Amino acid sequence: MPNPEQTKGRKPGARARKQTAASDASPYPSGSAGHGLVASEPASTAGYSGGASRRGGEIEGWRAFRESFMTENGFDQIEHIRVGVNAPLLVGAAADLQVSQETLFGVVHLPVTTAKRKVSRNELLDPGVTERLARIAQIAQFATDVFGTDDKARQWLSANNLALGNATPLSMLDTEIGGREVERILQAIRYGMAA
Repeated sequence: MPNPEQTKGRKPGARARKQTAASDASPYPSGSAGHGLVASEPASTAGYSGGASRRGGEIEGWRAFRESFMTENGFDQIEHIRVGVNAPLLVGAAADLQVSQETLFGVVHLPVTTAKRKVSRNELLDPGVTERLARIAQIAQFATDVFGTDDKARQWLSANNLALGNATPLSMLDTEIGGREVERILQAIRYGMAA
């Protein structure tokens, strides 16, 4: 008799993998290639009104994800996007980029109430949200490489840009095409060409 999960087009064990991931402090679900990334504080304690030490742990988790994701091969990146990452990375990303959580939730197309629930329960983000979050990580890292510091990269990502129709580069990262445009501008800056 076929497994009910297989008849729905899902991989066997996907539900079990999703449930165990919620208790893992890593930005990646347990059993994935990035399982060694552990935030300095368990993600289950991540919240929206926590103190500086909690935010520090969330930022460290985000930075660990960003660095790990950037060094993985394409196949591992695809697998992590398909499985999803833990929702508290959203809080760490917003804190590290120095933008409001609501702003970041908008860029990844996640309603505020849904995002807060997923963070408080340390749930996995779906592949679409994970892919947008990974795009933010990639562009943030590239901007840091181009400008030399995280502070300069953050300022650039949050400033209106004429080449983007006066939108901020961060706001363009909600789509793949927008991400390519931001990357094109960063390439032009890196090589001294007009954007």
